[in-house]
Amino acid sequence: MSPHNHSGRTIRSGRGRPCPIDDCRREKDGDCSWTADGEQVFCHHARHDIKPGHVIGDWAFTGNTEDGRCAHFVPHRERTNRTHRMTIVTPSSKEFSDPNPDQKPAKQKRPSITQLELARCTPIPPTELKADTTALDSRAPKGQLVCTWQHSPTQYVERWDQEGGKKLFLPHHLVEGVWKTGGGEAPWRVYRRTWETPIKGLWIVELEGEKCSEIAEGAGHVAISQPGHARKVGLIVDRYSELVELGCAGIIYIADNDEHGERKAEACREAAAQVSLPFVVVKAAAITPGIKSKGSIDDVDNPADFIARAKQLAEAELLQPA
Repeated sequence: MSPHNHSGRTIRSGRGRPCPIDDCRREKDGDCSWTADGEQVFCHHARHDIKPGHVIGDWAFTGNTEDGRCAHFVPHRERTNRTHRMTIVTPSSKEFSDPNPDQKPAKQKRPSITQLELARCTPIPPTELKADTTALDSRAPKGQLVCTWQHSPTQYVERWDQEGGKKLFLPHHLVEGVWKTGGGEAPWRVYRRTWETPIKGLWIVELEGEKCSEIAEGAGHVAISQPGHARKVGLIVDRYSELVELGCAGIIYIADNDEHGERKAEACREAAAQVSLPFVVVKAAAITPGIKSKGSIDDVDNPADFIARAKQLAEAELLQPA
């Protein structure tokens, strides 16, 4: 199925907030979600034994999400002529089994898009490197403190380079005026230094890590990255919901040139599908053939050209039939 559009924030399952679907009622974690307007539920329990239109309690099943991980429900109504707009989300490599393989519906075509517009910003220089080597965490007694990225007034991340080329990223949070290591209880937004720049109706670029997103910002593009310590799909869903509320038209996700990069892209793709945020994955190796393993925008000579090529590949992908 194609994911459905919605605007506004989502609510996640948890203790005292069970999934609204009667045969699930999940509350042990935040894997199920629903829109605050009560119009859609994404149950993290795909249904392969029922057909679209099947009613469970007050909810009607419409199908499984494109990646096959969630079941989508809308309020059951005796009569409705309500239509849902199709969302452009690139197909996942992980298919789900069809309970009626001989009765597959015809594939819907994506709307024709010949050009997408990226949100631009005044170029911002990257965060300066650090000189001191002190740390609050015993895991980093040795090595070089390379950089500190301020995510919010109460949250920041340190990068430590250690022996053997290893990198250690340490999140910190503020508690009653004292900085402590760890992510803390407060949610982390996407890393973005351009919150004042409008993105309504515009696409943005997502890269892996603060360093890479800052390079894109240096080239004059609104860019984001996920906090590395908090990458569960449910948390990404909440962050993408905020972008939807701001009117973001879609995300071009540039995946690092390795398997880890592809796994991160899949998690973000799933989250985007749950909030109906148009999402296209472009691999760094497709942008720059021959780029080194684990390579991305920080391994090219011209970041602006790198993003321009990513945009071209994304537009070509959107023109392909679903």
